[in-house]
Amino acid sequence: MHSIDPRLPFDEIHTLAEEVDVSLWPERTLAWLSVAFSVAAAALAALGIFGALAYAIAQMKREIGIRVALGAPSGAVIRLLSAKPAICGCTAFPPTIP
Repeated sequence: MHSIDPRLPFDEIHTLAEEVDVSLWPERTLAWLSVAFSVAAAALAALGIFGALAYAIAQMKREIGIRVALGAPSGAVIRLLSAKPAICGCTAFPPTIP
């Protein structure tokens, strides 16, 4: 534009797409940060649940050993081990549904 008429007041000329990209940058950045922190929170929550369940099952190690030594069927032992995670999951999951 300056080469056509040097008296024109235009310093910079941008396309509409460039202007939209520049104006939406803060919203996009906030969205990406929200996603990143949400993923980190979900990972920490999963790690905490895993740790709590591992601790609970480790506390049951002696009981499992006694049941196996007394001849409990493997299905009963597996049910015993899967009952706590199922109860924990059924209790912890519904509040997370929006």
